[in-house]
Amino acid sequence: MDHQLQRIGVALRARRIELGLSQGELSDTTGLDRKRISNIERGLPGRSSILTEVANALGMDLVALPREDPRAASARYEADNYDATRRRGRSQP
Repeated sequence: MDHQLQRIGVALRARRIELGLSQGELSDTTGLDRKRISNIERGLPGRSSILTEVANALGMDLVALPREDPRAASARYEADNYDATRRRGRSQP
């Protein structure tokens, strides 16, 4: 069993409980079947395991990823692309 999937499941379960939600309530909110919620919390592989496969290949820890405002992430992405474009422009003869 994938260690990251287990850690993600534990973290999601803890957060669900912290928010006072049952698996059924989370199921209603997300549109996922309650059994799927249970499997995720137990760290069982499924469609969502592809995220951990990609994260593992990149040497990333999904549980430790910082939470970032999507607008800030988008602005950072745009700035990084702009900087990369400028660097490529300077390196060309």
